Amino acid sequence: MTERDKPAEPRFSITAVTATQNIGFAARDRLPSPQRVMEIVAANRRVTAVPTWGKNKTNSITSDAL
Repeated sequence: MTERDKPAEPRFSITAVTATQNIGFAARDRLPSPQRVMEIVAANRRVTAVPTWGKNKTNSITSDAL
């Protein structure tokens, strides 16, 4: 079985949902603890931000996500 034929490993995402935007953080290879999630969110290590409503429809993606 080649690397390409292997099934994808499960990924866990962290998304903070606020009234004005959904903020995505880098996917993890295992489920992070609640404490680790809070550390990631507090460090503001976001990779995406998508507005939820209003005239500003600018989606932002950091270069770390590419």
